[in-house]
Amino acid sequence: MIGSAWTPDKIGFVACYPNVARAGMASLGMHVITRIAGEHPRFIADTCFMPEKPAGSRLASTRIGAPLASFSLVGFSCPFEPDYPNVAWMLRAAGIPVTAAARTEARARGDQVPVVIAGGIAVSSNPLPVLPLFDFIFMLDSELSFRRFLDDFPRFLEDDHASSASGIDAWWQSFGGSRLGIVPAFKYRAGEDVPWGIIFSPEACKVDQPGLDGAAAIIDQALADPDDTDAALGTSFLLEIGRGCGEGCRFCLVGSRLRPPRIASDAAIAAQVVSIKDARLPCKKIALIATNVADHPGLAAACDCILDAGLQVSIPSTKPVSDARLLGMIKRSGIKTITIAPETGSDTLRAAANKKVTTEKYESATVALLDAGVSTIKIYMLFGLPFETPGDLDRTIEFLERLRDHVLGHGARLAVTINPFIPKLGTPFMFHVDNYLSENIKAFKQRYGEFARRAEKAIRARVDIMSIKEARVQAVLSLGGIEIAQHVTRVPFAIPDDAADRVLRGTRDMQLMAAFPAPLDRIVPVPLSFLKREWER
Repeated sequence: MIGSAWTPDKIGFVACYPNVARAGMASLGMHVITRIAGEHPRFIADTCFMPEKPAGSRLASTRIGAPLASFSLVGFSCPFEPDYPNVAWMLRAAGIPVTAAARTEARARGDQVPVVIAGGIAVSSNPLPVLPLFDFIFMLDSELSFRRFLDDFPRFLEDDHASSASGIDAWWQSFGGSRLGIVPAFKYRAGEDVPWGIIFSPEACKVDQPGLDGAAAIIDQALADPDDTDAALGTSFLLEIGRGCGEGCRFCLVGSRLRPPRIASDAAIAAQVVSIKDARLPCKKIALIATNVADHPGLAAACDCILDAGLQVSIPSTKPVSDARLLGMIKRSGIKTITIAPETGSDTLRAAANKKVTTEKYESATVALLDAGVSTIKIYMLFGLPFETPGDLDRTIEFLERLRDHVLGHGARLAVTINPFIPKLGTPFMFHVDNYLSENIKAFKQRYGEFARRAEKAIRARVDIMSIKEARVQAVLSLGGIEIAQHVTRVPFAIPDDAADRVLRGTRDMQLMAAFPAPLDRIVPVPLSFLKREWER
């Protein structure tokens, strides 16, 4: 339990991750919101994760085993679209009405039901497919807006708003702080005229972007069991040293939404390392978290600071590394696994995506990492990128063959993951949807399978792949509108082909529009005209 004991003067908040614990514990966002609530003098904070085997499982909070419905505030961290159906499952399993409208009706009957909120890069970038599920959605960086929300939330309970049909609306109308970055999703009602201008007001869609130096070390962070070798980051403590990306890759949601990038100062990183050490946490290493870890100008100094504190360093993923001091740190720390994401072996295709690193640089960086003692190189590749040709795929296979030779020559292991390209709303490549249309998906799946088999032959090992079915669902949830919400809440979850095709064709046809239709014109922070120009370059 975070904070003091749960007493009558404390308000219960539970941070939920709609996937299994080993994935949720690797989510920095989960730790951040749990810490913020746990440090608030009026709140007690707990966590909850999707059970490994949902059927017949009892859904309760992690630390004290309390039912989710007993908490006054239930929050979901939603960084990935495929987890959306799990949100509905968790609410249903907890006995909480699945939609905001149903919860309002329950309050009108005098029932006490939690307020349900959400945040995360996926739900912030396109809230529409899950808008009816939540009372409030926090847009992107939510540390400041979440604190303001917690400051005023006790009044929702104390002024009898919690047990009346109009209570949540009345409380929100008199909200005591800035509404910046908070979407009042509860105002959506199916079958009624939708007040898009109120739900997605300029204030709601504007995001606070605080610097990273103001955050104290998250010393209450839940760590994986040291004996659990399946945990996503083992017993690592997650330390954020950067947020956002300025690279401008045309397929990337983070680069589209979280700009400009921000970094933690060397002094702030050193102070956090001291806090972690002084807290005597049972962690073996500190995992440095950023979109581009290698871009931090003080990375080598930060690693030295961690090692001097008697801890190990983990760099889960990085751009190509060539700095001799950093490579020396990798060797000194004994880092054995590093992930890099070339996306393709074709410089031409990578340049079309505005990814500026060459294949040669990825290859030389791999050799340097192997020389530094890294024994497992994980590679992420994409299939079906815009403008992809058979020649591009041939160059990717040749690239993988060269990597195989380098890795095997060092007695190391090469692990390759190939995912189909998935278009994301608000990125220049969002229009590249044709592969997922019903009339094309069978042929796309066949080409994908053939390429995966070629890749396995090239590296002489199994390749991990995402299914085309899962990729299509993710594309539709990323691009879809409010009409998709009815499918997210359905049991069993499924999006009919005709509904998926309407979303995909509708996105493609936006190339013919002068501007985004409402409410996308409020949700997407860049003009449609800019995305079209980038797509046509």
